[in-house]
Amino acid sequence: MGGNRRAERSAGRILVLQHAPHSSLGAYGDVLEERGDHTTWLRLHEGEPVPSRPQDFDAVISLGAASSVYDGGVPWLEPELELLRKAVEADVPVWGICFGAQALAAAMGARVWPGAKPEVGIRPLFKTPAADEDPVFGGLGSRVPMFHWHGDSFDLPGDAVLLAGSDEYPNQAFRVGANAYGVQFHAEATAELVRGWIDYPATAAQLESSNGPGAAERLFDEVAAALPEVNDVARQLMQAWREGLDWRAGTE
Repeated sequence: MGGNRRAERSAGRILVLQHAPHSSLGAYGDVLEERGDHTTWLRLHEGEPVPSRPQDFDAVISLGAASSVYDGGVPWLEPELELLRKAVEADVPVWGICFGAQALAAAMGARVWPGAKPEVGIRPLFKTPAADEDPVFGGLGSRVPMFHWHGDSFDLPGDAVLLAGSDEYPNQAFRVGANAYGVQFHAEATAELVRGWIDYPATAAQLESSNGPGAAERLFDEVAAALPEVNDVARQLMQAWREGLDWRAGTE
């Protein structure tokens, strides 16, 4: 009976919080689709309301955004922070990507601030010693190629575990609670996603600020060559995080 129930529950119910039309699950979404998960998308930038009960889902994924956590006048920000707080308190798994990582940090009381300079391009990601014992990051090598596109940084929440960082932004990935992860890097990025970010005015300006005039085509060529290896990291991380949903479903 228990085994059959677990098999029936193997497809997860995942809430995806979208903050901008150019953000997507990318390679992470491929893993969820292969496993037959059901994703409910909330387009917060279009005014869709944030639910109050994360327990109605098996997990919550928060995507990137053109805005920052410290920007004023964003109507969905406080409801999302409250949702993420409740998710951590209820042990509902969270995967926060870029803005989503910063939102998770802020939801748990940490400060988010503008970095000295945007980090855009392929840079190595370094795993911390604590990550060796982590169920999601433990399988990564000590140094992996990664695609970065961010200009903000954050403090770690008081009880968080730092899992990975880069030379310019040492706080890149963390875990808080049982299965809530923030990842500032973009392992999920596809060529289509990168092209969309290059063409989007706010992120295009960030790219020019970071890498200088004419950076767009140089970046696209660099990223396209590295994406297969970067996306392998995304699939490894998402598969491992997704296993946590199976464990949670199996205990209900």
